[in-house]
Amino acid sequence: MDNYLYDLLFSKDVNEILKFYDNMQTPIDVVKFLKNIPDEPKRNILTVEGDTDIVIVVPTLDFNRNYAKHCRQIFKGQQMIFLESKDKIPHKFFNYGKTLNIGLNYALRYKPKWVIFCSDDVYKIDEFKKLKYQLQSNESNCDMLFTRKPHVYHSVPLQVCYNTDLLKRYHKFKGGLIKKHQDIMDKFNSELAVVSFNGLNLLQISIYKSLFFKTMGSFYNCGSFGILNPSFIKKRKKIFDETYLNGYDDIDLSIDICIKRKNYSFVDFKLGDFIGKTLGTGPERKSRDLINYIYFNYKNQKYFDEKYT
Repeated sequence: MDNYLYDLLFSKDVNEILKFYDNMQTPIDVVKFLKNIPDEPKRNILTVEGDTDIVIVVPTLDFNRNYAKHCRQIFKGQQMIFLESKDKIPHKFFNYGKTLNIGLNYALRYKPKWVIFCSDDVYKIDEFKKLKYQLQSNESNCDMLFTRKPHVYHSVPLQVCYNTDLLKRYHKFKGGLIKKHQDIMDKFNSELAVVSFNGLNLLQISIYKSLFFKTMGSFYNCGSFGILNPSFIKKRKKIFDETYLNGYDDIDLSIDICIKRKNYSFVDFKLGDFIGKTLGTGPERKSRDLINYIYFNYKNQKYFDEKYT
């Protein structure tokens, strides 16, 4: 049965992926499935020697492809750790959070002052020396540092919200894949959502909040780039929740640091990112990502219910 479910979830056909959720009855079923997903084949840990005051950790499909090569240029001169997927293709059991946890703990052997995790599909805007100068003089005990200038997929301000009944009805009225996704969210009682109001004016935000969302909290999402205090890594061991499957693990971590722990700060640095160049951004990934959305709700909904209602 498990092989059948794996084949559904990791299919390239959206309709096959959606059938996976027909075979799950409760959020607990989804969580059990996630926790039983096998690990991917052994990863290669490849290092680039450099200054160890700041260590860079980068998951990649191929150490020799252009994205990884470009990363090495951005952070040239620093100790870097690349975690390469052995298959050189996105293996269906690849787990971004688990891969990063391995790299972050490996980084501790260099006794760094700060550890940076970074997707390989980023591009330079500011020179790294600008960031390095700030980190060398930063004596903060913060768990994580975000960049003061957010880009498309890192350090972005987001909102934790509950979807209103009006928004749910709108999704069902639109039909198509949006309706199918809403039906799945309803089936698993997943009402907590993460929303971006970036690019909207104050009037638009006010309308959205009054009609479609009940805001429960604000946070910054690390996304593809974050700067971690080694003491936080030592204490926590597993920075990212490995139950997630390549989605919402960054959001879950960011909510924990910004809303629950309230222990973060900012640096003045700008780095660009290409979204989804490794894992994709199409309807297949969005449909597969519902499994993470269900787990995110299972894990966090009680906290927000108790704190804000």
